[in-house]
Amino acid sequence: GPYFPRRQFSTIVPEDTLPGTAVIRLKAVDPDGDVPRYSLHAMVQKKSPSFIGRQEEEHLPFQVDPLSGEVTLSEAVDREMKDKYIMVITAEDDEGLRGSVTLDVIIADVNDERPQFQDLPYSYRVLEGKEGFLLGIVKATDADEDRSGLVEYSMPADAPLSVGPYNGTVYTKVALDYEKQQVHYVVVTATDGGRPPLSSTTTLTLLVGDVSDEPPVFPQATYTVEISEAIAIGSLVTTVLAKDPDSKPSVTYAMKSFGKESRMFGVNPDTGRITVTGLLDRETTKEYVLVIGTLENKEDEKGSVSRVIITILDENDATPVMRPMAPVLVSLDTPPGTVLVTVVATDDDATTPNNKISYELQSEEPVSEYISIDKETGDI
Repeated sequence: GPYFPRRQFSTIVPEDTLPGTAVIRLKAVDPDGDVPRYSLHAMVQKKSPSFIGRQEEEHLPFQVDPLSGEVTLSEAVDREMKDKYIMVITAEDDEGLRGSVTLDVIIADVNDERPQFQDLPYSYRVLEGKEGFLLGIVKATDADEDRSGLVEYSMPADAPLSVGPYNGTVYTKVALDYEKQQVHYVVVTATDGGRPPLSSTTTLTLLVGDVSDEPPVFPQATYTVEISEAIAIGSLVTTVLAKDPDSKPSVTYAMKSFGKESRMFGVNPDTGRITVTGLLDRETTKEYVLVIGTLENKEDEKGSVSRVIITILDENDATPVMRPMAPVLVSLDTPPGTVLVTVVATDDDATTPNNKISYELQSEEPVSEYISIDKETGDI
């Protein structure tokens, strides 16, 4: 009957081989000169003695030409699913005599699998200001073998994060600022070592937490206010405002002026309301300049203080004062119109008409019949 010159054959088939491609040609020898017909089936693996039941034959993605003995691929194969097939090729002549041989088909790897990221999605949190902080690890696997299964990680050069190319550890590359950006989306790429290489990407999310690191800033550098010198103690002068960019603002207002200003005015540490704390006198001080800051910032930082210029308005609160006069002797022959004396009075009020003096005689008759006074000059 027919027989094969060897007991076993093997061949290698790349996993991207197209169906219909010839894999190997096996030819049996028949001493009787008959032309054998070929068939194939999967080799049945022996089960343990305790196995009970009918054993199903493995499906093979190969077929053999019954006349030529040429084995071809009948459907696509995937090394990541199965990397080896073992089958039996049988040659049978017209008289039913048979000869068999074992054929091992090894499926060779082709870089056809992209890296796959595991444990998605990637989301991390970090407080602002932390440079070189370990966030976590990204991991991608590749089902290809050898170099095709090796994975290398990368991120854009301008990304605020860095990733270890071989271990996938993710760090903050710079100190992040919550006030500038609270959420970062960074693309990480996993590339295998195949030729040509295949890659996959995923986007990780980074949430930046706030730290109270931003000092309050006064958006208005100068306030200008006018108030009366007669204003009551406790009255509101104005309200200053400082803004804290932090997510949890903290502003404590404080007077940075330590002269007479601090005795005449006060600032509420919580609200920034400036009120009168002393009795004002326009004739003593006509203007105050308050420097208001906060306990959270330094004086040399831009916007760390605001100046409040307070102008005191005059009130008619000063009584004219007469200069002392000596007695005046008048001769009986003094002609009418003669200036006997000039009275002088002063008024400490600072502005007109509060400090403008008008004179008048308050003597009763008969003096008022002989003497008069100029109401502007004080001439008698």
